[in-house]
Amino acid sequence: LKECGVWSIEGGYWEGCYFLYEVSVYHPSILHVEKCYADDPYARALSPDSQRTSFVNLDSDILLAFMLCWALSAIICMEMGPLMRIMFLTMFL
Repeated sequence: LKECGVWSIEGGYWEGCYFLYEVSVYHPSILHVEKCYADDPYARALSPDSQRTSFVNLDSDILLAFMLCWALSAIICMEMGPLMRIMFLTMFL
């Protein structure tokens, strides 16, 4: 963890793996400390169910390819009517 609050990880193959923060919280109403799990509120990527945070290599060629495909599909969808948009999304995404 750096002084500015940014952290990074090195070693091993972390790209595409998921993590959660484990947080201990005191609840004054029940006078008890509870353990909770949370994803990263500033995450760049989440699991498909949005329950976990994904490690992402922002310099990855694979990530760049996915982003370009997503951008292209968004442009194509904007040019289509509603029915064609549903058909396109069903077939290609």
